[in-house]
Amino acid sequence: MNEGKLGSRSGSPWGSTDFGKKLQDYTEQNIAATQEHVRKLTQAKDIQDAIRIQIEFVQSQMGSYMGQVKNLGESYSKSVAGAVKSPFDKMV
Repeated sequence: MNEGKLGSRSGSPWGSTDFGKKLQDYTEQNIAATQEHVRKLTQAKDIQDAIRIQIEFVQSQMGSYMGQVKNLGESYSKSVAGAVKSPFDKMV
């Protein structure tokens, strides 16, 4: 199993579910984006450049977060639906 930068998901209540994998992947992506943002900020020439870099980062991350929340919500719903079986399924 690929444990990624954050280590194994086995301690997570989501384990190796699709939701758990997505959660870890998004966390790693967000950490990498933040590290890149800090690198860019350290290279800012002046306050206007730093503000521009900050605005670009916030806009980029908001778009990423919106997509991540949508995907995580769908994955969570599938995980819960798969874990909870209706008692009426046996009657059919």
